[in-house]
Amino acid sequence: MKLFNRIVAVIFLLLALAHLFQRGSWLWVILFLYGALLCFFASLKKPMVLPYLVGLAAYAAYAIYLFFDKEGVYAWIRSTDADAIPNPAGTLAYRTREFCGVMFLVAVLLINMLWLRKQQKTLV
Repeated sequence: MKLFNRIVAVIFLLLALAHLFQRGSWLWVILFLYGALLCFFASLKKPMVLPYLVGLAAYAAYAIYLFFDKEGVYAWIRSTDADAIPNPAGTLAYRTREFCGVMFLVAVLLINMLWLRKQQKTLV
């Protein structure tokens, strides 16, 4: 788990760096840096339950927003415009990529929460 968290922390740092110089992407820099910080502390085996819960709540709320937004994932799935689906530069595809990024953050935090819970049970 230590190696997993360090690799994921580096990935999140690189993703934050990639978004750093794009206009209007400060939200993504913050989201990825927060995920990197949590993964780094998890690699040190420092239990941080409250920051994980805050991160999961924020990421899940943003994922729900991206899914049900008028230009979100649900609109992309239900799109009857044949050109909207294969267009990777379109707004619908962009929102879907954002949704997948947030879900990646959620998945990593959930894996760490489950691992942390398992570790705490073995210590008792």
